[in-house]
Amino acid sequence: MTFTKLRAFFTLPTLWRYFLTQYIKVFSLSFFGFLAILLSTRLEDFAHFLSLGADIPATLLYMVYQIPYVLQIALPISSLIASLYLFQKLSQNSALTSLRAAGISLLEIITPLILFSITLALITFYLVLDISAISHKRAKELEFQLRSMNPLALMHNSKAMEEKGFNVDMKGSLQRDGKATDFIMAMRNGESDKIALFLAKNMKVEGTRLIGSNLSFISTFENEETNHFDHLVIENSKENLIQLQDLSKAVNTKRLRLSNDDMKLALLVAKKNDMQTKVEEKRFLGQSKRYVNRLLCRVQTEISRRISLSLSIVSFALLGAAFGTSFGRIHSRRRLIYALLLTSFFLLCFLGAKGMQGAVMPAVLLYFLPHIVLIGAAILRLVRMQKGLQIS
Repeated sequence: MTFTKLRAFFTLPTLWRYFLTQYIKVFSLSFFGFLAILLSTRLEDFAHFLSLGADIPATLLYMVYQIPYVLQIALPISSLIASLYLFQKLSQNSALTSLRAAGISLLEIITPLILFSITLALITFYLVLDISAISHKRAKELEFQLRSMNPLALMHNSKAMEEKGFNVDMKGSLQRDGKATDFIMAMRNGESDKIALFLAKNMKVEGTRLIGSNLSFISTFENEETNHFDHLVIENSKENLIQLQDLSKAVNTKRLRLSNDDMKLALLVAKKNDMQTKVEEKRFLGQSKRYVNRLLCRVQTEISRRISLSLSIVSFALLGAAFGTSFGRIHSRRRLIYALLLTSFFLLCFLGAKGMQGAVMPAVLLYFLPHIVLIGAAILRLVRMQKGLQIS
């Protein structure tokens, strides 16, 4: 071993500490910046949660539950920005040129970055995504519980009521003041396209009851004898009451269900094995396995999504290191455009794969093909620079 190589060997740990320190600094800044930006995109969800009558502690808890869910997006992007910025800075101040002159290869320079990103990817896959699934589930439970406990708040949310087939108008606020006048509620009449109308001169809340006075209910039902006219039904009442629990069941037609996004990895793998067993059982009995197979496909694509999302931390780190590095006096911006195009290609494929949950092979292809392209392009550029080829 020559003196130059020996000196380079003992210099590496110091350089690795320096690279990791600088990388983690930029990574932290990018991470918290993107975390704030991604949380700001969910302001509409926070406002909707507040409109359901949530208090400040419940709203803050709901916001905390959103943080792990956006981590899975912030981590890969932060990895790309940190590695791109670090190696661009090292290239501009000729630090990489000096290291190359000292006999240190590009592979040795980027090794600490790759090891750190692999470690972070494993932590993301086995821990962060599980925490994200749990927090997403808890946020849904919190919102569902609030809807069930406070149906009056939902009645003041016109968008949510329209989604459920209701349209409510009143003077006053049942949620804030406990009373309202000129109450009008239009709703779908069963499964038909007909509209039923509920009118009340006065409405007030007493404990767990909603009491109305001077009520009218207008509805129709089909006449079996003729296809031209329906019967009109008008009911009037001096006073009547509705239990808030019954009102909650009426306006909360949506039930809380556990989706694949809400499952930890161990539960997701157990579900996949169970679905595979059921598919084999259906095949053995000669029964239709289409529905079970569709459920199995969704579980498999969800596992593939999590693997691809974790692997993207490594792919983006390698991409940033390759396209952030340049040698010579002229530093072209073209390489940054290439990095942006490759990143856009990954995001487009990732979003396309999310829309193909029922088709395993196309989804898996779209999840993992961009990694092959990104890593291949990064390695090709690093190899050419290692050979001393001047590329833009």
